[in-house]
Amino acid sequence: IELSSTTLQKDVFLFTNHQGFFSDNFFDLLPNKTKIIQFKTNAQTLDDLQIKTLNDFVKDHKSKSQGKISGTLSNLFNKLKGTS
Repeated sequence: IELSSTTLQKDVFLFTNHQGFFSDNFFDLLPNKTKIIQFKTNAQTLDDLQIKTLNDFVKDHKSKSQGKISGTLSNLFNKLKGTS
């Protein structure tokens, strides 16, 4: 799994319903840096892979309290590629 972002992504957390182990989880993803995570599993696909960050919580909170987000958040992840 290859992750990157144009903005800081705080406390990135990956999860899936498949049994297995991520090589890293709950980390900060720095702007314009790539992070490669391995997921060791017997599953054939990770079609239910989900990614959450503290940025998601802040975005949701701002949307509810202000009605809109000031500024623009770039795509959370520019790349997301299969499993290793």
